[in-house]
Amino acid sequence: ITFFLHTWSLGVEEQFYVALPMVLGVIALLGRRHVGERRIALWAIAFTVLGAASAVLMIGASKEQYGWFDPGFRPGFLFYSPFTRAWEFFLGLLIAIAVSRYERGQTYLGKGVRTAMSVLAIAILAYVMVTRVDGNGSQIDASAMAALATGLFIFSLPNSLLSAPRFYGLTVFQAIGNASYSIYLWHWIGVSIALDLITPTRTIHLVAMVSGFMVVAAFSYRFVEQPFRALRTSTTRRKIVAAVALIAVPASMLYALDVAKLQARETYGNVYTSTELSGCDFIFDLCEVGDKNAERHIVLYGDSHVYQVLPLFVELTQSASVRITTCVMTCREQYESSIADNTFPGGNVDLLVNSFKTNSLALNRAQRLDLARMFSEFALARGAEHLIILDNPYFAESKAPRRIQLPQFDPLSRAEQDAVADPITQDWKNDTSPSTYFYDPFTVLCDDVECPITHDGKVLYLDNNHLSMTGVRFIEPSLMQMVNEILAR
Repeated sequence: ITFFLHTWSLGVEEQFYVALPMVLGVIALLGRRHVGERRIALWAIAFTVLGAASAVLMIGASKEQYGWFDPGFRPGFLFYSPFTRAWEFFLGLLIAIAVSRYERGQTYLGKGVRTAMSVLAIAILAYVMVTRVDGNGSQIDASAMAALATGLFIFSLPNSLLSAPRFYGLTVFQAIGNASYSIYLWHWIGVSIALDLITPTRTIHLVAMVSGFMVVAAFSYRFVEQPFRALRTSTTRRKIVAAVALIAVPASMLYALDVAKLQARETYGNVYTSTELSGCDFIFDLCEVGDKNAERHIVLYGDSHVYQVLPLFVELTQSASVRITTCVMTCREQYESSIADNTFPGGNVDLLVNSFKTNSLALNRAQRLDLARMFSEFALARGAEHLIILDNPYFAESKAPRRIQLPQFDPLSRAEQDAVADPITQDWKNDTSPSTYFYDPFTVLCDDVECPITHDGKVLYLDNNHLSMTGVRFIEPSLMQMVNEILAR
């Protein structure tokens, strides 16, 4: 859990705040003959058209109807792009125009209708909070429902039976409203620290920690946010100093936190494979490493369990006359048909290396059979030896490194792990060619009784069942010995 997980929304906001003046400039240019209410009406039409286009794009992107981008990029584009989220901002602008008109005497919709709309908005918000608070379901759906309901509530509240100026005008509500941005920025830090310090974390712990950070948020509002707001009427010199500080202070803090995060991962052992790979996007692309005239050619193909050992094979290209072709994760999905029909690029192959997450029971028997046959046939067609790196023990828990307190790890039961892994291993052996080689990481990662989670004070697994680089280095001697023996034959 990162302290700044929630600040993704600031990125979306800033993109919109940069783009909106340009949009207003274009609208002003097109409607330069209009003034007053006619200009505002033109704004409303433009906001409606642009907002509708953004909403249609969001709906289509959420249903994977557009293939414009790489599959790995699409979820990020859907959630973070101003093109798919702009409709929420345009909705706010339209409501601001509508409320402004209403306050100037342009009344429409009776009190009963407005009250019903306000009640409906509250019901939708309650539904989202109750049903989506645990993260189940699509978060884009939840955020869209929350935006629509909030907009409906703000629009309908004037002149509804729920409009109670004395109630909403209470000092406590005014204070919370004024400091809401500071509260938003600080509350998740409280949640993160609670998750770090308290295990198991209960709701009361989170409430207490967030409540404590309300005090910090109040100070932040008073001594940071308010002074910055006052800069609008300040001198040019003070504005320049504040602008430099506004860039330098957050940049320095983020840099220091990034360094601290990397140091914590090194100390903890929770080091990702990606930190030791460079020169190619090994997750998305077909990558070739090593001298093209090398004596041996290895193809590594599979899911993230092949990806985790790639650094070992990249290093092999530097110490021996070996070149490798890698196609894992997203690349694997794109090239699967070329493995099946033997059109996979790369020419002659000396060794095909596969690994798949199977001990989690993510793949059923039929899927494993199809994979085994497909790769056995490919290896035979290319005249290659075939090595399957069997799945590591399944570490189902999620315990990422903590900045404050290290979690306690209990070793996995070897008997329970074997009960799942042994039948799957036997399936692989039955379904592949008799000449297929198998590397079993259990022989290194486990003893006769248990499978430890740590070694020499460092964790062997990432925050799921993948090996950390500590775990990969732990199996390196035996795995690379087998690879070298196969190549020598």
